Amino acid sequence: MRVTALVLPGLAALASAAPSALNSMSRNARSLFTESMNWMDDYYDSEAGYLFDFSATSALNHDTRSSVWYALGLLARNKGDDAKEAEKIITNVIHAQYEDPKDEWYGTYQKEPEEPYVGSLHYPAKIYNSWDPNWRGFVGTTLIMAMEEYSAIISKSTQKLILQSLYNTTKGDEYRFGNTDNTKDNLYPAYSNPSIMRAFVSGWTGRRLHEKNMTTSGEKFNSGTYTGVSLFGLLLWSKYLPEDSVMTKAAPGMIEHTWEAIGQLWHPGMKNIAGPWDRSYGYDMNRYLSLMALWFWTLIGKENSSLINKASTGLHDS
Repeated sequence: MRVTALVLPGLAALASAAPSALNSMSRNARSLFTESMNWMDDYYDSEAGYLFDFSATSALNHDTRSSVWYALGLLARNKGDDAKEAEKIITNVIHAQYEDPKDEWYGTYQKEPEEPYVGSLHYPAKIYNSWDPNWRGFVGTTLIMAMEEYSAIISKSTQKLILQSLYNTTKGDEYRFGNTDNTKDNLYPAYSNPSIMRAFVSGWTGRRLHEKNMTTSGEKFNSGTYTGVSLFGLLLWSKYLPEDSVMTKAAPGMIEHTWEAIGQLWHPGMKNIAGPWDRSYGYDMNRYLSLMALWFWTLIGKENSSLINKASTGLHDS
């Protein structure tokens, strides 16, 4: 799964509706949001309505998922033409969503607008290569946050488009399961971050569209931990689902236990999380940008996290 790490916890930091969400952010959240948006502003291609790909291997190509994250940031900032540009991005991404229920990749989104159609002669369908099932969750959760927080500045036609996209996303995610063939899908219960996001998107969309099967499906979940994204998903459970949802009831305890586990492993002097790790991008968090470092930035300040001053230079693709 490819994660552009400077963005995701920043989305959770801006989840408070206001003419500009900056007005209600804490100092640490504001600094994370502002630095992230300033950095992405330089990558935005207003003619295309997408962000350019951050990766040096994809010069002048565009990136779908990061563009949607940027769109949410634009809605939160809401200065000048921000809302107009956000709608342009959202519309572009949704129009490029895969909508054929016969395809295994139904409901997920193009990785980039320049790519051929998945499953075509010169672009064979290969999971986590030509298409990524987890992008249903990353894009879907972001669209829901846009609807929950900023619907007042999103046109009715775009809101309708978002709901149809979330329907396709939810139906497509129902195709997923853990497969014994390692060339196919691997959504086992322990693969927590897409499981948590899928439960949230399904539960929210089912209630919004009065699709009982979706709502029921969303209430069934399991988890291990892939901590940075899991915390993002659990926060969505806690904030955006109704009180009668099992996810709303379970989320605070799961978040608390997750942070207790982090507290046992985090060394504030070394600014590192102790191993052993199930998955890591390096041995020293001071040398790369991790998702957890962004949570630390939001809560205890950038200076107390593992991030260097120019955080974006430590980006990784995963």
